[in-house]
Amino acid sequence: MRNKKISILYILTFLIISGCTDFFASLDKHKDWEVNEAGNIILHTRPQDFSNSQSPDENTIFTILKNQNFYYYLIRDSLKLGYSEKVLIYLFNHDEALEAIGTNTGGYSMSERSTIYYTYLLASYVDVYNRNAYIGCHEMAHLLTHRSLGNNYTRMMNDGYAVAISGSFGRTYDEIEERVVARTINEWMQFHSNNNNILTPEQLLNEPERPDDVFCPNAGAFISYLWQNYDIENVNKLFNVSSDEIISLFPTQFGKTFDEISDDYMKYLEETYSNE
Repeated sequence: MRNKKISILYILTFLIISGCTDFFASLDKHKDWEVNEAGNIILHTRPQDFSNSQSPDENTIFTILKNQNFYYYLIRDSLKLGYSEKVLIYLFNHDEALEAIGTNTGGYSMSERSTIYYTYLLASYVDVYNRNAYIGCHEMAHLLTHRSLGNNYTRMMNDGYAVAISGSFGRTYDEIEERVVARTINEWMQFHSNNNNILTPEQLLNEPERPDDVFCPNAGAFISYLWQNYDIENVNKLFNVSSDEIISLFPTQFGKTFDEISDDYMKYLEETYSNE
């Protein structure tokens, strides 16, 4: 059992936490795709024996389609986006993904193409919605928010939305359940509280160069706080504007200044995440 845990943790160490940065894909030249469609998702996968790496089987394809439709409607309805276009997903086998899309440990979205490019990783993980996920919610959140709210976003809004709706960032190994699970925002924030890595809203706006594992959970926590305490449609109005415009919009959208809400938020964090 110990060797099993070490092996899984070793693999997790090398998993990039997918999706915090969209980048341009080298479009795949092959036409050898199996196409399955359900709801608003059109999934492209490699046929069996396409390469030395395993392709998803029929049951996995069904699970992915079911999950991605769940995320699609969750994001659209929760954020009141009113979005209805279909999303294309290209799922590359592990041994071709690095050359084809630049990574073999995750993927990214291209909102202008309404497309997600991702690596097929054999092992699923359990997300915060208790689903066995292969692609997850994060990239779908990027795609739908960009398509609906715009592309002129700050990192705080962009990553904050994706992490908040996912309820998590990255993955970890649950030793009790002996399975890979999503690492929740609460777990991250407790960890960052213990290690003095809590970021203020001002830092989230002005220090986007922070490492992903620090910045993204902090951004997700702040956006979650805004969603819980204010109208989501008012929060949406901050998505497609600059940092300065975000600050100026707080009084009209929330009835408080940016500094006042920042103070409220930091008090909330202090009360919620005591050092352990």
